[in-house]
Amino acid sequence: MKKSKFNIIVNAKDDKKLIFNSYSGALALIDEKSYEQYLNNNFYDDKLKEDLIHGKYLIEDDLDEIQYFKALHNLSRYGRHSISLTIAPTLNCNMNCYYCFEEKKDISMDEEIISNLLDYIKGLIDELNLKLLNVTWYGGEPLLEIDKISMLNDKIYELCASKEVEYRQAIVTNGVLLTKENVHKLNKHKNLEYCQVTLDGNKYTHDKSRRLKDQGVGSFDTIIKNVDLVAEDIEIHLRVNIQKNNINDAYELLDYFEKNNLKNRVSIYFAPIRPDTEACSHVENLCLSQVDFAAFNSEILTIAWEKGYDFPLYSYPSQSIISCGAITPNAYVIDPKGDLFKCWNEIGLEQYMVGNIKTGAQLNSENAKWLSHEIPDECYECESLPICSGGCPYYRIRNIDNQCDYRKYMKDAIFNIFYAKHKEKKEAEVSA
Repeated sequence: MKKSKFNIIVNAKDDKKLIFNSYSGALALIDEKSYEQYLNNNFYDDKLKEDLIHGKYLIEDDLDEIQYFKALHNLSRYGRHSISLTIAPTLNCNMNCYYCFEEKKDISMDEEIISNLLDYIKGLIDELNLKLLNVTWYGGEPLLEIDKISMLNDKIYELCASKEVEYRQAIVTNGVLLTKENVHKLNKHKNLEYCQVTLDGNKYTHDKSRRLKDQGVGSFDTIIKNVDLVAEDIEIHLRVNIQKNNINDAYELLDYFEKNNLKNRVSIYFAPIRPDTEACSHVENLCLSQVDFAAFNSEILTIAWEKGYDFPLYSYPSQSIISCGAITPNAYVIDPKGDLFKCWNEIGLEQYMVGNIKTGAQLNSENAKWLSHEIPDECYECESLPICSGGCPYYRIRNIDNQCDYRKYMKDAIFNIFYAKHKEKKEAEVSA
């Protein structure tokens, strides 16, 4: 047996070692004597060796992990029984955020496009012998067209049910129209997996950047009220955008959520803003580097845990054999005109079209860039490869930013938090 290339070792806070395997997701605590056996690959403790094999820390001598990973990557990338569609029923929005990458267009799906969309989905179900359809409602602000979404949901649900296809949906919304009534329309078929809502910081910071377009007033109070009212009906993923000027807001928000009874009723996570497109390049000087964001996120997650928060989303590293559905042939973004794109950063920009729902996806130069995208060679030398798979392909394809994902730099903090939580739970069980 040999040691896996994907083992990550960090020091625990009580002079022991934590070993994480980025392929299996296993996390183990070992003492000095056990670590010596592991390090020298010379075991006199059979149970230790058996556990390390089970966690894939030790693998067969003849296993080429990189070859094995590439095979799994290709099987996942080119599997043909599931498809993911991001559908924007409108590019219109009820806000006018200064950093938004989208060109605001007062355009929504008309009856002809809706009919074509349903025909397109039916064709995919039949052609691919589909087993799973994932739909994410996007915009613009998708809830401006809630009645069209509700009608489409009914039709798609019927199509899928008739062919025994599992149908899941999610929505990305600014939360202003996330009322009880609209949630009922969205989740009529009980297949809404989650709803992502975004805050830009505390009330003062958020209301400066996310003002209602028609009224010119801030949206923070409305969003919080709506989230509070629907938190028991659907799973809310509350994303807090972080940049250089609002870092302190994050610490305030932990207290605010607790005070306002949102703690552990919604899933909260922090995310860095990025200058993804030319339209939002003016915020580049506000963006944290991946290393700096990792340092912030490590600290805020530690504080959140100490305050009794459930562990936030996207914190514990998990296997990601493909970095993004956009590099597969079965994932598309659909704009209100029925045009197809690979990435939602480029929705509505005709130069990045890869087809239309009427004619289907075309293997044009744009589509070829995504479908031929390969994990960079240097990534195969990295112990974190299975949880990153080369990172976001958009940045590499557009030559924007080749920084490694911030989670790579958080391993010490993350694993020690999980160890502390496990230790606390064990102590509680013993004293009970």
